Amino acid sequence: MATKVTCTCGGTAIVKNEFAAQIGQCHACRSPVMAGDPSPASP
Repeated sequence: MATKVTCTCGGTAIVKNEFAAQIGQCHACRSPVMAGDPSPASP
């Protein structure tokens, strides 16, 4: 599964759930972005 991540600059990326709670870099502005929600999915 994957999650859509949006930066404050408006840039978006699709990130695999295995990278949740990790900090990546926005491809548009190079700012740090939190990749996804670190909490597990609720049933």
